[in-house]
Amino acid sequence: MRTRSLIFLISALFSMIVSAQAGGTKEPKKETAVSELSDVTFTPVPGSTFRLGDVFNEGSADELPVSYVTVSDFSMSIYEITVGQFKRFTEQTGYRTDAEVEGWAFVWDGTSWGKEFGITFRNPGFPQNDDHPVVCVIWRDAAAYCEWQSESSGRKVRLPTEAEWEFSARERGMRPRYGWGAGVPSGNVADESAGSVWPSLKIWGGYMDGFVTTAPVGRFRPNSIGLYDMSGNVMEWCADSYGPYTAEEKKDPMITKQDQFKVLRGGSWFNAEPGVRTTARTRLNQTYRGTRVGFRVVVR
Repeated sequence: MRTRSLIFLISALFSMIVSAQAGGTKEPKKETAVSELSDVTFTPVPGSTFRLGDVFNEGSADELPVSYVTVSDFSMSIYEITVGQFKRFTEQTGYRTDAEVEGWAFVWDGTSWGKEFGITFRNPGFPQNDDHPVVCVIWRDAAAYCEWQSESSGRKVRLPTEAEWEFSARERGMRPRYGWGAGVPSGNVADESAGSVWPSLKIWGGYMDGFVTTAPVGRFRPNSIGLYDMSGNVMEWCADSYGPYTAEEKKDPMITKQDQFKVLRGGSWFNAEPGVRTTARTRLNQTYRGTRVGFRVVVR
């Protein structure tokens, strides 16, 4: 409990400092947005063919083989789905997440991820406002949100495929290593702020983003197609099951397997390099709920 209180106090202090430096809390910029669906803002991502996978020759074996993939046109939410947006979904439908039903989620205690009771998206154990990304949601919770948005709008709202996610994070298949491009971070990753609370955490040394855990969406600069937080903040559920890449050319691929494991992309506030690379993949059980996992959505 002392660690939890320390996280809360330091997170609040860092947030106050960052807000003061920025001249107060501001609404995320929306100049790149071209359409809105309910309260979610999207930017178009014109399709093309690109090389999916570890084009940098520096990743894990599951990022190989590199293959040519064609992605059709779609639009992606420029921000991760926020606490406020997810609350509206639950208020209008009465939906309860698995963390709420079962009463626990995974939290980082400084040495490992473990179950903690009382942790939900409403109470992740650290300060969050409605403009922070929602956490502690399992894959099915994210899919249920998409179904509600689809029914409300009459358009097909869904989780991005893994190919769509990487295509977008890499600015339509270009070669940025991270969501901000290359070099010094401009995102919420494991940094000196987090290291001050958890000394054993692997961090990006010499960088301080001002947030121990999640940051408000859109706080850092977007990539060239107008998407924010494609590296860091929270890992994002994809539509795909986790599976190996294949070498043949593909169009709009999605891996589907009869097992429990799904893909997440982007890394989180918990990750430093290499976990926040644009080609990095994470495999988790689709029933996993923790304070590092959220999602964003796409429409066609």
